[in-house]
Amino acid sequence: MSVTIENIYSKVGSEYGMKLVAGEKGTDRGVDWVHIVEDSRVSSFLRGGELVFTTGIMNNTASWLYELVKHVEMAGASGIVVNIGPYIPSVSDEVIDYCNEHRFPLFIIPWETRLVDMSRDICSVISRSLNDEISMSAALKGLVLNTADTQSALHILEAGGFDIEAPSRLACIGTHTGTDFSAPLRLAVERSARSVKEPYCAFEYGRYVIVLLCGYTDDEINDFCRELAEKDKEFFVGISGIRTGLREQSINFKRALCACKMAEKRNKDRIFYDELGIYKLLLEIDDRDVLEDYYNDILGSLENYDREHGTDYIGFLRTYLECGGITQVVSEKEFIHRNTVVNHIKKIEKITGLNLLELDAKLKCSIAICIKEYID
Repeated sequence: MSVTIENIYSKVGSEYGMKLVAGEKGTDRGVDWVHIVEDSRVSSFLRGGELVFTTGIMNNTASWLYELVKHVEMAGASGIVVNIGPYIPSVSDEVIDYCNEHRFPLFIIPWETRLVDMSRDICSVISRSLNDEISMSAALKGLVLNTADTQSALHILEAGGFDIEAPSRLACIGTHTGTDFSAPLRLAVERSARSVKEPYCAFEYGRYVIVLLCGYTDDEINDFCRELAEKDKEFFVGISGIRTGLREQSINFKRALCACKMAEKRNKDRIFYDELGIYKLLLEIDDRDVLEDYYNDILGSLENYDREHGTDYIGFLRTYLECGGITQVVSEKEFIHRNTVVNHIKKIEKITGLNLLELDAKLKCSIAICIKEYID
């Protein structure tokens, strides 16, 4: 959702006498809709993301407002607007302290404010923003997947505040849960991006979210990734290289997706495409059969042997190559005797027909292992 508490406050606040009295640090929260709540017992009906209004008509105890605020905040509401008047003369320090501690925005409005007019105007702001967000998301998706008219898509993104000629990247974001993005996770991504730079545009692609990083500096990208990590440790991010202008982002999409998948496999919170090394070459090979054939020619027999005998010579070979083929280093890393290392190498050579003392053989095996990691 593109509309935040801060957006709403800036657009309708002065007209209706809104005053922010607590929770200023939470004004970046997104708002899905508005809802009037007069009883904390119905807070369980909230879906999350609502801006809650209350007149206090059910106020009958000294702690009534405190309990209401606590319940709606715990239910996932984005903020609360208190109608100051005969039922709620003022907001207590206890309520203000709670809202500040939980970064939960609390506003007051005068009793004379017509809630029906105010809620209608807020809903209009949300609806217009949602329509704009859907249009920009569709434009970006069509642009990077080459399914939209380029000029039309660029026009929509430019109207949304993007510099279509700026150096840009794409970020591909996934979660270690392996599931599609839930609303809270999508909101966490949006808040992280908006806290660093505006405007914001993204779309979902399978179990990933693709975010446009238009005009971001390297520091801003790192800030974005740090914000994500602080909000949820389950995120992993792949970041494309820089392409000047939004017309070329279809290339960045493929590269960001590749970097994201590598981040997941390596259990890293982020990987830049420019750090991928040989995988950058593999990414440019469109024919997957070529890669699979190469792997099978080099290490297919070894993989079959492992499968049939319950061994892990592929894993041992990876360690051997990572250690530069130095027997003593492999022995220490694998916690096995040097003679065992030598025996394993001889066994691998017998199965594959390769001489692992030769640079060419080591290179072939290294490439094959990278291919397996890339295509799996």
